Amino acid sequence: MPGHTTFDNSPATIAVAYGRIAKGLRRLGEVSLALNVCEKGLQRYPNNSAIYITKGEIQIACYNQDNKSDHLKEALTNFGKALQLDPQNYLAKLLASQIYLKAGAKEQAKTLLAAILKTSPNDKKANAMMTLIEEREKEKAKTENKEAKTKQTAKDKAADDIPRKKGESLLDHTVADQWELDEKMDIGEDEEPIDEIIFEALSAKLSIFSRLEGLFAIFIIDKNGQPLKIINKKNIDENIIPSFIFNLQKTSAEGIRRSGLGSFHQGVLVSPIGTIFLVATPHAIIAIIVDNDTNMATVEKRIQRYLEEVKD
Repeated sequence: MPGHTTFDNSPATIAVAYGRIAKGLRRLGEVSLALNVCEKGLQRYPNNSAIYITKGEIQIACYNQDNKSDHLKEALTNFGKALQLDPQNYLAKLLASQIYLKAGAKEQAKTLLAAILKTSPNDKKANAMMTLIEEREKEKAKTENKEAKTKQTAKDKAADDIPRKKGESLLDHTVADQWELDEKMDIGEDEEPIDEIIFEALSAKLSIFSRLEGLFAIFIIDKNGQPLKIINKKNIDENIIPSFIFNLQKTSAEGIRRSGLGSFHQGVLVSPIGTIFLVATPHAIIAIIVDNDTNMATVEKRIQRYLEEVKD
């Protein structure tokens, strides 16, 4: 059956819009208004991982303004909720690991970073943080004798580990009331936001796929794996799929890079949810998901036409 991409009032479009509006307000310094937008969004879409992550990012921005650790604890709570909905979310794991490291909870940070590196072994940010942790551990070892290592004081122990119950998720625990925050450790996502003009161009040209037979969904994903636009005709999981697309692109790009065969721009994956056409642009990752019986040549022609329309 023919598809159509005009879904401006769809739940997916509205949910993503809450996050984009909140991020825009945050960049303008209106963090209170931004948090309010997130609250409104979560009231309407309580199971949207992207809004939880945006809320956590804004709470980090609040901390960077007033240095109140409660903001970081609230951010961890929101990243935890996001990871319950989307266990593979890159940005939630990265920002949570930054908070843990700032709080001196190196083991929790290492666990999250290891999860990132399992999917993306050469992720620059995760590797840099792992290296920092290793360097700090070496420095600590040099200043302690064997007796101090075996009889670590309660105060030192608290700086290394935030207590949690057996079997409890890393991000579900109640963090300690007193954190030994490292003021030298900066936290916050430093990726440049996609320009609104570029985003509008990427979105507007999706009309090229408007009558594509067998169209299931279209996702535009930013460089941190967060959805910028979703057109979802088949109730595909809007929490899981963006992270899946993001990790698939990173893994594919890394595999091609290591093989020395060039760089990754496009790929196709036949999966149980449909055939995924993956396109990496300079500004975003785009995935077109169609029925597995859809004519691949037709989809590829439309992708090439789309890329011609949106190229710089």
